[in-house]
Amino acid sequence: MAVLDKAMETTVGALDRRFLLTSFVPTAAFLGLLTVTLRPGAFGAWERESTGGQVAQGIVFLLAAALCAGLVSGTTVPLLRFLEGYWPGPLGAFGRRHHRAVLVRLGKEGPYQRIESGYPLPSDLAAVLPTTLGNVLRNAERYPAYRYGLDAVVVWPRLYLVASDRALAGVASARSDVDLQATVCALSALYGVIAGAEALVTGRPWGMFLLVFTVPMAVAMVTYRAAVAAARVYGVQLKAVFDLHRLELLEKVAPDLEGPEPDRWHSVQQLWYRAIPLEASVPEQDREPVAEETDPPWWVRVPLSGWFALIVVTVSLLAAPMSLGR
Repeated sequence: MAVLDKAMETTVGALDRRFLLTSFVPTAAFLGLLTVTLRPGAFGAWERESTGGQVAQGIVFLLAAALCAGLVSGTTVPLLRFLEGYWPGPLGAFGRRHHRAVLVRLGKEGPYQRIESGYPLPSDLAAVLPTTLGNVLRNAERYPAYRYGLDAVVVWPRLYLVASDRALAGVASARSDVDLQATVCALSALYGVIAGAEALVTGRPWGMFLLVFTVPMAVAMVTYRAAVAAARVYGVQLKAVFDLHRLELLEKVAPDLEGPEPDRWHSVQQLWYRAIPLEASVPEQDREPVAEETDPPWWVRVPLSGWFALIVVTVSLLAAPMSLGR
C-alpha cells in the first residue's frame, strides 16, 4: 500500500507541475495583461489599497486564474486539434492542398529529412493535414503503421503500461512543451483580438494598437513555430517507445501467435477492434487515392501561416487611418 501511495503522490505531483506550467501561468499572465489593458487604472487602484485589501484582491485574482486555467486545461486537446487543422470547409481543403503539393515535391526532389520528421509518406497523401503542426504530429502517429503495421491510437494505451518510466517521462515532458506553446499561442491571439478591438472602439493611438494587437499576434506566430519544434521532439520520443517496447507488448498479449510482425499486429488489433479471433486471415490494405498536384498556383504555394501574417499586417495598416483620424 505504501508503494501505491508513493506512486500516486508522484503522479499527482507531476500533474500539478504540468498544470502549473502549461495552464496556470499562461492563463494568469493573460488575465493580468487583459485587466491592465482594459482597465488602465486597475494596478494603481490596487496599490492604493491597504495591505489587507491587496492580499484579498490578490487571492481573488489567483482563484479566478486557477478556475480559468482549469477551463483552459480542459480545452488543450480540442485546441491542439484545431491547430493541427481538423477543420471542415474550404480553409481545411486549401491547407491540405498546399501541404500535399509540398509533399509531392519533397518526394521527388527531397530532402527526405523533411518527410521523415514532418509529413506522412508521399504514398499516403490522404493522411496530409492542413497545417505544419498537424503534419508533424500525423507523421509520428503514422510511423508505427508504416514501420510495423500497427495502429498507434489503438496500441498506445497498452504500450504505455509496458514502456519504461524513463521513456514515458521523455514523452510526457515533450508533450508538455507542445501543450505549453499551443496554449500561449491561443491566448496571445485571443488577447490580440480583444485588446485590438477595444483599442479601435475607444480610439487609442495607432502605436497602442500595434502594441496590443500586432505584437501579440507576432507572439502567437512565434509560439506556433515553437509548438511545431516541440512536436518534432515529441514525435521522436513517441517513435522511440514503439521501436523499443512494441515487441515486449506483442509477446505479452499474443506469445503463441506466429508469422511476420505486421500480420501478428493486424490479428491482435482485429481482436481489440472487433473481437475477431487471432487466427483470422490478414486482408490487403488499401489507401485512399489522392491526385497529385505537381504545379499548384502561387497562392496555394503560400502556407496558411503566411496568409495569417498578411492578414495581421493588413489589419495593422488599416487601423492607422482609423486611429489617426480621431
